[in-house]
Amino acid sequence: MRRPRLGFAAAAGVTLALALGLALAATAYLREREARKQSAEVAKDALAAALKVEQLAQALLQATGEGKHSLLRDSVGLSSLRKAAEAWPLERIQSELRDRPELQADLLIYRGTPWKMSDLLDTNQTAFMKLLINDNPEAIPMLKEGLRLRTELHGINHESVASAHGTLAEVLLKSIQWLVSGPSSGTAAWTNTLAEAESHAREAVRVARLTRPESLDVADSLQTLSEVLEAQRHLGEATAARQEALAIKTKLLPPQSFALNGLRSLLASLQEESGDLDAAVESWKSAVAGLGKDSATLIGVNIRLKLARLLQRTGNLQQAESECREALRLAKDRLASREAEPQFDQRSVCISLWLLSAVLEEQGKFDAAVEACREALPLAEALGFAKTYMLRTRLGRLLAKWSLADSKDGDPTSASRAAALTRAREAEQSLRAEATRIPPDGARGDLGLAIMALVTADPSLQPEARTAKLREAEQLLLARYGDLQ
Repeated sequence: MRRPRLGFAAAAGVTLALALGLALAATAYLREREARKQSAEVAKDALAAALKVEQLAQALLQATGEGKHSLLRDSVGLSSLRKAAEAWPLERIQSELRDRPELQADLLIYRGTPWKMSDLLDTNQTAFMKLLINDNPEAIPMLKEGLRLRTELHGINHESVASAHGTLAEVLLKSIQWLVSGPSSGTAAWTNTLAEAESHAREAVRVARLTRPESLDVADSLQTLSEVLEAQRHLGEATAARQEALAIKTKLLPPQSFALNGLRSLLASLQEESGDLDAAVESWKSAVAGLGKDSATLIGVNIRLKLARLLQRTGNLQQAESECREALRLAKDRLASREAEPQFDQRSVCISLWLLSAVLEEQGKFDAAVEACREALPLAEALGFAKTYMLRTRLGRLLAKWSLADSKDGDPTSASRAAALTRAREAEQSLRAEATRIPPDGARGDLGLAIMALVTADPSLQPEARTAKLREAEQLLLARYGDLQ
């Protein structure tokens, strides 16, 4: 009987060993699973904390007037947050964060906001936000789900809900303005998206007014609403909303803050678009006055040029010339500085010269206008401007006008008459070449003017040649302008 007992004992020992092994394995597995669970929870806690830091950073930027799209990259570790957030697509957020609805909502809204998912510089942000919106088709679904969760958590009148409405309204607007495959203007899809954006923007304003009636949150919500209304061509209501936003921000922000001055510029553009040119001039002047340290930036130069262009349009030519010259000085200083961005700064210099030549032409300062035009032309050609032909045509026209002005000297042998003849010949030669290009109409009309300048400046022309040239000039001018009588 010993053998069976020994066999039974051996089998029992093996069974016990297996059971003990399974128990140890199960215990190790449970510990590992608990450790993984704890590790996952620690990671979630870290993500939640980082999102709160980001919200505080954005609030700080808002309070100092740096703008809600400005970025605190390395200073608060937001670059790391962006990289961590990229690992959380919509499906993962919905499945793995079900037990953390507040974190779920915060992450959804963060992930769905394109300008928060970029570590690119603000100067390039418009172009890159287009790419971000096109590369993130989940943005709007994320924002809508985040809004739903925040509403469930806090009710419809909570400030975080107002913020979610505002962000969704803004992204809906940008999605139809910048989406490569988005709806075309005027289509039902376009109209419906704008209506949805307006609804969210108005709700953002309503809730923000409940919590803090005279706050930057109200101003930002009004600003978003004005952009949506502008896109819908409701310009009067858009202007009123933007003016109210500006009034609030003027009380709360430093006078030369980026956000405040940006809003001044947006209001000026809207007033100009609405036809209220006097108000637009004052708003552009206010924007120039508010530039401060930003005067020498690309944005500062651009604001001055917009003021100069409107001053020209309203007949304030001396002021327009002054602003053009100041913009040109600043643009040239930037181009020569360490902060230069050659492609952008050369463009600013060229546009300043181009506008200056037009303002000088209207004042009859043809010599200075020609000088500005000659300086601008090689820059425009090097930059590949599509409408460089207009600058070449202007140069020819300016030479012709200058020639006609100087040809009034009664002495045909005088130096001024000789210079006028030289300019008239250059004008005719350049405009004949330009008239063969596309589109030729303007060049043809200016060629007629140049031929008249040549006839006026050249006393050596024989009567037959003079008559033939005058007839050609008349035909060209009639073809361009019609019967002026």
